[in-house]
Amino acid sequence: MNNKGKMLIRVFVQSSLFIALFLFTAQAQDQAGFETQLDAFVKTEMEKSGAKGLTLAIAQSDGTIYTQGYGLADETANKPVTTKTVFRIGSLSKVFTALGIMKLHETGKLNIDAPMVDVLPSFTIKPGPLTQNSTSGDITPRHMMTQHSGLPSDYFHNNYTEFPPSLEEFTDQFKNEFLAYPAGHVYSYSNSAFTILGRIIEVAAETPFGDYMDEELLLASGMSLSSFYLNDNISDELSKGYFKGDVTPYMIIPEVPAGTLYSNADDMANFMNMILNKGLFSEKRVIEEDTLEEMFRLQNSDNERDRETGRKRGLGWAINEDYAGKSFGWEGSTAIFHSNVEIIPEQDLGVFVSINTAEGAGSMRRIAAFALEKALELLRNVEKSVEQAEVKVRIPVPWSTEELRKHPGAYSFAGGGGLFQVNRVERKLEAFFRGQQFNLILMSDGAILLGVPEQLRPIPGLTLTFKTITDGDVAIIHDVNNPDSLMLRVPPTNISKIWSSRTGIYFNDNQGNLATTGIILSMQKGQLIAHIMSPGVLFGTGGYMEFILIPYDDNHAYIHGLGRNGGETVRVDEAGNIIVMGNRMIKASLLNPKSFDLQNGYFPRLN
Repeated sequence: MNNKGKMLIRVFVQSSLFIALFLFTAQAQDQAGFETQLDAFVKTEMEKSGAKGLTLAIAQSDGTIYTQGYGLADETANKPVTTKTVFRIGSLSKVFTALGIMKLHETGKLNIDAPMVDVLPSFTIKPGPLTQNSTSGDITPRHMMTQHSGLPSDYFHNNYTEFPPSLEEFTDQFKNEFLAYPAGHVYSYSNSAFTILGRIIEVAAETPFGDYMDEELLLASGMSLSSFYLNDNISDELSKGYFKGDVTPYMIIPEVPAGTLYSNADDMANFMNMILNKGLFSEKRVIEEDTLEEMFRLQNSDNERDRETGRKRGLGWAINEDYAGKSFGWEGSTAIFHSNVEIIPEQDLGVFVSINTAEGAGSMRRIAAFALEKALELLRNVEKSVEQAEVKVRIPVPWSTEELRKHPGAYSFAGGGGLFQVNRVERKLEAFFRGQQFNLILMSDGAILLGVPEQLRPIPGLTLTFKTITDGDVAIIHDVNNPDSLMLRVPPTNISKIWSSRTGIYFNDNQGNLATTGIILSMQKGQLIAHIMSPGVLFGTGGYMEFILIPYDDNHAYIHGLGRNGGETVRVDEAGNIIVMGNRMIKASLLNPKSFDLQNGYFPRLN
């Protein structure tokens, strides 16, 4: 080769090296810029909410993009959060429990479309007033994984105490309870259903739930510091939890498969890597690709109530669609710790965030969204488009006579929201919800805005729709930041003298139980209302859940509404005590109601 040829090769090689170095430098600069933006955003959000500590992971199928710990795991010891610091990730546990069920399904040890009593033949629960002769024999693991089982949402007897029941004992307790809805009828979030799924796992696998999940799923996915049960290794790395700046007591959560998983950023990065690799981790099969596809497939697409609220669910996963494509995620809370995982397979990206402070839920969500947005810009050059909303010229219009006649009435907000009362005032409609008045403003395009008296503008991001579905008349709250909510019209109900005589204050006779400390039964606007009190340390903000009760005999009533806790039975025992969510509430007729801290949900302790 002549000198000229050698020179050309040398120039070519040098140019190639320069281009590679340039690209590497540019990518490094992009990565550094991404990390700088993310770190600044996280620290700002933590400062706003007063959060003590946070952990974060961003992953792809070929490895981890970024993991980081922020703030403190233990303020007293000045111990920082690292990527190995263990957080309690709450209901993210349900994703893993669903994976455990599906792993048994793919190996033939379980059929998710067969009645769950095939695996738990001793399981029984009584038909409820709304279950239309449906029984436990109609419930399948598929119903349970999509939160359409009809089982009670929560069961608190002996829960959150020093000696909670085993999974077998927890499951056996339902023989005294009642179904809320027919299987498949409505989405109703149920910790009970996922706890029973854990019992199904250990019976089908012939192995204790925690051992099965450790060996078959967690360790296989590279999650060496993750488990459903506290052990010495996890305890050494476990972050403290904080509420109003103070350390909170360690809370025992008995619904292990529904909410006790411990994990950290490194382990969750490996988990997301496994999911994005279609069930493979380190080239070893954890779960079949077909199984993951089924978990990500939209379930209950023919369910009228799901369609009305836009709720989309897979098996153990929530399904979302936005500018980045279809994503699969879930959110978890222990009331103190708040966590979120979001995976976008078509973008080969996953994000996990967890925060150790009760007041930090909003910050956690905003940080997760920001991390996802910036990671998409860095890796895929996918930018969140700011859609220019079509400018609509709309003005308030008067309600028709038919609308003024039809819409007023009482509506029940499921999940503890309580009474949403719509009233007619001359030619206008107004609503009352938890002590707040709203003006319902009908616009020329059909939208109904919620205005607050003496404020110039309606509440941004909230609209209302009145509609009639199979279950009856509903008011649907549309919230741009949350899933829509169905409020079902309450039927005319004559409250008997015996139920009216039961109004008053009751306390939980299990004084070690933090889940529900007491109940206030009262009559409001002709409705029998139950205020179930919960301490601030458990629910972050404290206060109460409000339910409308519909008596159907002298000793039984059901919670009205579509969704969480709706359809559940409240009963009265021979001594006149009220049994609600598994807890026995004893009437405290001699106590002074003014001594009750209703704002924070605390009832006095009796000596």
